[in-house]
Amino acid sequence: MGRIERDIKKKVKNTKEEYNVWYNKHEEQINQRTNESETEIDLGNIKVKNRSKLYIFAGIAAIFIAAIVAISVIISNNNSSRPQIPDFTFGAEQVNETSMSQEELEDIVVKFPELSKLSALKGFNEVYIENGTIVMNIVNGELETVNDFYFVEARISYTDNFIFLNKYEYDDLEETATVGETVISYETKGADDFGLNVFLATTESEDIKIYWEVSCVEGRFDEWMQIMFS
Repeated sequence: MGRIERDIKKKVKNTKEEYNVWYNKHEEQINQRTNESETEIDLGNIKVKNRSKLYIFAGIAAIFIAAIVAISVIISNNNSSRPQIPDFTFGAEQVNETSMSQEELEDIVVKFPELSKLSALKGFNEVYIENGTIVMNIVNGELETVNDFYFVEARISYTDNFIFLNKYEYDDLEETATVGETVISYETKGADDFGLNVFLATTESEDIKIYWEVSCVEGRFDEWMQIMFS
């Protein structure tokens, strides 16, 4: 016995007609369904409400719309948390340099563990002035071995659109070496004003390019590469 049938039986319990007789008389009206809004079917002294199937579809649609809105909010939040780097080139005059906090510097070392080989670390952020986005991290450090002493600067670039002052010097580096899984492009630039041997190099990690400048006393760049990337 269906729910509607049971409800009707309770309502006609006290009538003079037997239930089965009454039900057979009105069965066609009870089973009637409609796609319109809620209606009432007149069954003599009893009115039975027939709920529209439209409400079911409306409920499903509402749930579907709510799900779309929730997904849109999640995507929007994810996008807002990403760096909003401009899609056009810009130079040093459009960024400010700020010092990294110790926490920021530690996070950078975790992301780029080769930096942990260096001592006396200092970090700086290159911040795009218009929206406060960090477009580059700069980490300076030192490395001392029994054979040489190295002064190291790593420029961690998050966009190729930032044209820092000597970026052009990294174009078309002549030499290539592979240490472990790291491919290093590099070139010697001779001696600086202090008599130190200067090398420029680039490496890439997860679409992030690092521009290296290494100055050393004895010019043992091969040793530096082995220590940093092995």
